[in-house]
Amino acid sequence: MQEPKFTIGQTVYFPSWRQDGRVLRCPDCLGTCKWQVTTPAGETFEMTCGTCCPWLDRSSITEQVFTPIVRKLTIGSVGYEHDGTRETYRYMARETGVGSGSVYDENHLFYDEECARDYAKLLAHNASEEYAARAKRNADEKKRKARRKPCKTCGRTA
Repeated sequence: MQEPKFTIGQTVYFPSWRQDGRVLRCPDCLGTCKWQVTTPAGETFEMTCGTCCPWLDRSSITEQVFTPIVRKLTIGSVGYEHDGTRETYRYMARETGVGSGSVYDENHLFYDEECARDYAKLLAHNASEEYAARAKRNADEKKRKARRKPCKTCGRTA
């Protein structure tokens, strides 16, 4: 059996990330809720901004920001687990509760704050990429469903 990486009373660093919404002025209409449209024939007219106004009735959008964070923790308890194929140590911290608080896997804790900060940046970047991919899939699905609506006259789907 391998010895635990950390001991009770030792300071460690836990990398994570936080998701926040940041309100921005709509980049498509610049907050006016209107688009100026010019046809190839030169006709110009205004229409409601399709990015921020039809559903939200406001002239802004919310951008999701993923911020890396690092928590300084003090080891409060050490637990050992063996599931038949691998063994691992899990820890509880004084700051998040010993006995009935958060449990941290050994491979998610760091000795060094700078290493934890670099890993937190990677976690935040990956979360941002996953969020963007999920938003694209959702938008594609909405477009696909919108095309499949039945015709009101004949009932066929496009």
